[in-house]
Amino acid sequence: MATKPTRFAQMGDTTEKVKVYTGIPKQLVVDTSKWRMRLLDGATPGGFEFAMVSDLQDYATPEVCTQLIYEINEVRRKSTAYQVGDRVDCAFQYERFLECTKAGTTSADLLDTRSVTHGQVITDGTVEWTVRTHVRSINGSVAGADGNVLVDVGAKTVNGNRPDGSGNVNLGLHAVATSGNYNDLSNKPKVYVTETRYSGTSWYRVWSDGWIEQGGTKADALFNGTSQTLTLPKAYKNASYIITGIAVYKSGVWGYASIAENSVTKNSFKYAGMGAASRDGIVNFYWYTCGY
Repeated sequence: MATKPTRFAQMGDTTEKVKVYTGIPKQLVVDTSKWRMRLLDGATPGGFEFAMVSDLQDYATPEVCTQLIYEINEVRRKSTAYQVGDRVDCAFQYERFLECTKAGTTSADLLDTRSVTHGQVITDGTVEWTVRTHVRSINGSVAGADGNVLVDVGAKTVNGNRPDGSGNVNLGLHAVATSGNYNDLSNKPKVYVTETRYSGTSWYRVWSDGWIEQGGTKADALFNGTSQTLTLPKAYKNASYIITGIAVYKSGVWGYASIAENSVTKNSFKYAGMGAASRDGIVNFYWYTCGY
């Protein structure tokens, strides 16, 4: 035979009377004016009113819930100053984050980031955010505690040198790698060019042992033994250097060039346009010298 459930009426009264009633600890009473339950503790007048489901639904609006999520997590905050480089998480897209690429202050409104895409630029008040993506892994390697991903590029040795404990390979570069000066090479050749220049119709080249070579062309018309001084771009130590040259004679006549006696110095020499007749001579002179 089934037992009928026991029915009983909970103690209660109107709001005016219940709100001054202290009762005993753990006692439940009903506010019959609002049909709300109250829990009494024996000391607080009116005790503590129970909240109804409808009360929570009225308070927990989408805006309130969204703001609560924003406040709990490291996401963008309203009316807040940010500097370039600051980063905040994307609400509802945890694989993405926002990086401040223009400093300023965010707006007083909520920022909806539910549908943002990588690389997108968002204007937020006077702040500009650029959407970035968190790197989870590269080739299966996940990020370490510092956020970096160690990538194995496949190189085991470089010129026979293996990586050290930090993963770096010592290439054994000489000082020339940082100074840029060829003279810093430990295995440099015995003789090499240290200075060179080309200007107009002349040039020179200086070697590490002091040897100098230079040359050029002089376009002047010299006839019937007329001479002209040729100044060298680079002076030698003395006048004991070699001079060679070839002249271009004027069309229809005959001529050649010759070095004038006692005209050679460490930085110049004289040459003359010669021929068999007074109208013979040269119009151009190609020259080359070398020595110390």
